Amino acid sequence: MDNKVILNFVGSLDEERCLKQSLVFTRSVNADEFENYLFKYIMCYPDETFSYVADLKDETLADSDRFTMERLPKVIKEISPDLMLMQAFGYETCGKYRKMFEKMGNPSIFMGPRTDLHFITNEKALTRKMLESRGKAAAMAPGMVVTKENRDSVHDLPFQFPVVVKVPTLEDSKGVTKCLDEQSMMVAVDLALEIGERVVVEKFIRGKELRTGVIEDENGELILLGIFEYDVIKPDSIKDYDLVWKASVGKDSAGREVETYQTILYGPGRTHFVDQSRESKVVENVKDAVFCVFRAMDIEDYAIFDLRMDDVGNVYVLEVNLFSCFGALGNITKLAKSVGLANNLVFDMMAKKALGRIKKPNVQILKNGN
Repeated sequence: MDNKVILNFVGSLDEERCLKQSLVFTRSVNADEFENYLFKYIMCYPDETFSYVADLKDETLADSDRFTMERLPKVIKEISPDLMLMQAFGYETCGKYRKMFEKMGNPSIFMGPRTDLHFITNEKALTRKMLESRGKAAAMAPGMVVTKENRDSVHDLPFQFPVVVKVPTLEDSKGVTKCLDEQSMMVAVDLALEIGERVVVEKFIRGKELRTGVIEDENGELILLGIFEYDVIKPDSIKDYDLVWKASVGKDSAGREVETYQTILYGPGRTHFVDQSRESKVVENVKDAVFCVFRAMDIEDYAIFDLRMDDVGNVYVLEVNLFSCFGALGNITKLAKSVGLANNLVFDMMAKKALGRIKKPNVQILKNGN
């Protein structure tokens, strides 16, 4: 059996920070772990260029030729991948890539959830609107979407302070502010509206912050993965960017000083897994919330959920994340391992599901290189 070619998209068109963070996660993937799959890489850069490389070593990236994005569709057809996996970071990056591939006629060649869901979950306001339209608003913290046109409506909140103001298009807890009164809320709302067209204002849920994952197996059955509890996030605080990433100065392969990033959210004293055999009520409430959202949004394959659990055990979905790198740092990898699911088996399951969704005529076009 020939190895299936997995074309990984790495880096960022957005900014250098996102590029480096993408590399942190993608370099944690051990390609040798996945039998019957051959990994190749497209590395993209904020100056709207990309390179096609066999690995992600510093020297390989430094020596590789770079091309403008206009050439990318032709290169992909020449590579003729069996599947593609999005490892790139950034709101604009994921959108531009997926729009480009839809024009090529085969968006289903990506592993993981559908293209339209990536657009929706990358924009927290759209996630909220979608769940509200499908009668599942109760799965989220009480909240509202505010625009420049209806800005004054935020003065009549249907819930009490404190609240959380979110810039919908930023990731890693950037642009998230806890506000204790109306004055601080309006300052945060106005700042957020300078960044984007919409802002989400939610009731702050005092309690524990959790993260979990769900995968859908070959038979369409949902499997709840492990549940992280964040020890570093106290009941009256929120997750912020400085809890997720640590920037430092390191050296590249040529000995030059470069800014590097390390993900610091996980580890002893920072997170722990919920003991699912002992905390059955927590597991039941988490499962009910995330399974409900997974089905309501018609998600395929897998998803990560950020949650808040209040003091009496009610669980609210804060955010849905469809990114997975299948590496040692990946959330799906960690969460699956905690319930006894090997990473290579989960990857193989997701790859086979994606291959089964590919439309045969479109695959033939790609294979012929036309």
